[in-house]
Amino acid sequence: MSDHERLDDGAPVLPGPPPPVPDLDAVSASVERRRRATVPVPEELERPVETDGATAVLAVDDVAVDDVAVATAHEAPQRSPRPVVGPWALGLAIVSLAASFVGGWMLPLGLVAIVTAIVASRRPVERRGIVVWAIVLGALSVLYSAGWLLWAASRAGLIG
Repeated sequence: MSDHERLDDGAPVLPGPPPPVPDLDAVSASVERRRRATVPVPEELERPVETDGATAVLAVDDVAVDDVAVATAHEAPQRSPRPVVGPWALGLAIVSLAASFVGGWMLPLGLVAIVTAIVASRRPVERRGIVVWAIVLGALSVLYSAGWLLWAASRAGLIG
């Protein structure tokens, strides 16, 4: 190499032996000690360190290792489950209420809306306002449908 050769950042290239390669077992043990001491990792995420004799590969998804063997962990953002039962219960309640103004044949749909809203009320991700409206509208549809069915039964002479 000549004296006028320089690296991309302008520093001169110095001849000499390459820097020593650190002991991979010691680096892996140091990383593992620091990782366990600083960041608790769930057991299902832990994986052993695999070596092929020349390089060490850390196969842990949430740990990054830099040149001085300091492990830093980052957590992936947790996605909260979307509310899916409450809106369905409200939709069923609205349809059954609209149909109960015409006749009593949608009484089962009103009952399904109430049961679905009760199931949704037990989930922590559901919006309470939607669940309450689904229960109220479902109960109204059951009352209107039952009124229609009682009226039709009395007209048919089935009851008193």
